[in-house]
Amino acid sequence: MVSSDTFLRHDDVIEGFGLTIGEIRAFARRQFVGSVVVAFLVVTVAGFVALWLCTPPMLRDYATAHKSRGVEQPAFVMSSDRLVATTKRASEVR
Repeated sequence: MVSSDTFLRHDDVIEGFGLTIGEIRAFARRQFVGSVVVAFLVVTVAGFVALWLCTPPMLRDYATAHKSRGVEQPAFVMSSDRLVATTKRASEVR
């Protein structure tokens, strides 16, 4: 049988650290919760990146092109020389 004197109690101070058993357990608990939260964030970001990479490039390019300012649709305008030539040609054909 083991005597109760060999076990560390909640309020025993560990020499060299100056902390009680309860303080060390509380610190370890906080570290564990923090690690779980960080792991959850890493998995969430990795999931979003994976979903973004799985979308077809056409959809990704469309979204980025239409959300940015300064993007203009191409305008097909005839030059003045071409317009004069087209007008002359139209009058000759009639």
